[in-house]
Amino acid sequence: MNVQDIYAVAKHLGGIVAQSRNAMPALAIAAAKSARASRIDEDDANGIYSEYSHHSLERVVDQTCNSFKANASKLRTIIKCALEHEDTLRLLERVTEEHHKARKMKDVTPLYDAMVTVCRWRLERGTTTASDIDKVLAR
Repeated sequence: MNVQDIYAVAKHLGGIVAQSRNAMPALAIAAAKSARASRIDEDDANGIYSEYSHHSLERVVDQTCNSFKANASKLRTIIKCALEHEDTLRLLERVTEEHHKARKMKDVTPLYDAMVTVCRWRLERGTTTASDIDKVLAR
């Protein structure tokens, strides 16, 4: 996936966000794949999120500068994690699987937020355990 491809994915997912709350997690995984393939780096996060939000059906809601920066920063965290840790895709898949299992039994943290937190912890600690994922998912 090259840089233009990830922008196309961001545009597409921005267009379907109102239909699916899985758009941002899908963008996170696509960005992590592109980062692992050395097609993008942290500096691309703003542009990718800009493309996503520009084409988002939610754009009717006024997005403040601070929320744009926060969301681009979250995407940057995932990209950075993917660049620094080769198992980031597996980690994101584990978070997704555990999220799907846990949400059947209890109220859980939104998937994208859980992905971002787990990536932050991975960057800070160098490792992430199953217990860490459980803690992140718990509300």
